Amino acid sequence: MHPVPVDDNIGMVLFLATFSSVRKQGIEVRNRACEAFQGQDRMKKLMANLNNYFKYTRKEYEASINALNIFFGAVIGISLGGIGDIPTMDYILLLIITATAVTSILFVTYSERQYWSILLVGLVLFAMWSASNGDDRIIELPSKLLPTLAVWAVMAISTEFTDLVPDKEKED
Repeated sequence: MHPVPVDDNIGMVLFLATFSSVRKQGIEVRNRACEAFQGQDRMKKLMANLNNYFKYTRKEYEASINALNIFFGAVIGISLGGIGDIPTMDYILLLIITATAVTSILFVTYSERQYWSILLVGLVLFAMWSASNGDDRIIELPSKLLPTLAVWAVMAISTEFTDLVPDKEKED
């Protein structure tokens, strides 16, 4: 059998039809890719805006620090309120230890040297735990005082490392 001769015009028509179809599909693919890219761009912008909702403004940050300080100050007051009648020297030592811990926690939120402040809090809380445990304990802390200080410290540290929304520059 001999192949059927194909007219050059028919071959050209088939080639152009195939090329046209491929070209249309290519254009459609390109258009879809562009739409998808623009959709991704819009999604990125949306996610960036949503991400700002999980960042503190300067005022929200300050409010959260103040709220932590007020709340945990009250809880420590309750913890110390239940100590009963202890000797005066033990009470003074308890106040000094507690004030040292509170001051070190406040350093975390107000100091420029955050890492040093975090290390200081850890050392103070460890020293408090060590002083109140073991056979040769120096002082007996109220049972809820150390956990209260530890939670306060963790929350202050986590608040300190929360992202802030950049301040908007004021135009004069």
